[in-house]
Amino acid sequence: MIRLPSIAGLALVASLLACGKHADKPADKAAPPPAVAVPDGIAIPVELDGKPAAAIDSAALRAHAPAYTAADHTSWKLGPLLGDPYTRTDAVVDVTARGGVRALLTRPADHADGHEPLLVLRADRVLDVVLAHVDHDAAKGDQRLAAPTLVRLYVLGQDPALAAQHDAPPPAPPIDITIDGKPAPPWTAATFEDVTPFSLPGGQGAQDVHDAWSLREVAAGFRVESLTGEGGEVLRIDPKDWDDATRIPVIRLNRKGLYKFEWIGVATPLTNTPSLHAVSAIHLSKNKTP
Repeated sequence: MIRLPSIAGLALVASLLACGKHADKPADKAAPPPAVAVPDGIAIPVELDGKPAAAIDSAALRAHAPAYTAADHTSWKLGPLLGDPYTRTDAVVDVTARGGVRALLTRPADHADGHEPLLVLRADRVLDVVLAHVDHDAAKGDQRLAAPTLVRLYVLGQDPALAAQHDAPPPAPPIDITIDGKPAPPWTAATFEDVTPFSLPGGQGAQDVHDAWSLREVAAGFRVESLTGEGGEVLRIDPKDWDDATRIPVIRLNRKGLYKFEWIGVATPLTNTPSLHAVSAIHLSKNKTP
């Protein structure tokens, strides 16, 4: 992904544009070249703050006057095509192009240096809409984002796509419970709401933290004899381990929204202790814990 701090650092298309001030030209200027006609079928999806908005399509381009015309291209300023949200002081324009290439334009309306992003339609590629960042006075390179497939506009630091990645996982399925071999009401999310959780690192960095519960507290008054997990695997709990005050039998939600069982040490980390993924059943006994 191409990440750019400001539009002044983005050069997406080289385009020599007539600035209208050339001392060596005669007073009678030639008529400007005709604009490249907009073909049917152009449609670039647009998202505004994570929600679908009006697309940049053939009708939209025809409804907006071009900013620049030349014999081989017609260009439109991106701002008017996106509307008022484009002018927000904390706006970000996030463009995805063919092949998954992306570019971020931070505060794109702040173009005091004379730069601003354009959409360029070229005569030799009439079906290709190019997002361009063009210097009004001189060419700044020959890079470009060809064939944009999505334009997203959102507030700086609040990318809806990133926020969605950190949304809470779907509700975990209930855990089947048996007590002394007889079915009992399953444990659901409401069961765990009655027990105070603690935070447990998930191993994927400082932001990877999960709610966890002591099974001794969730199963208060009972002893866990075994748990059934992924693929029908059964993990049996030794009574000595269950009663060992130096370790805690923990159940937590993983990133997939499934329950995982593991042991943690009270004072020191434990090594080589068994764990179980996707816990689906827990078998209890009425034997009281000391």
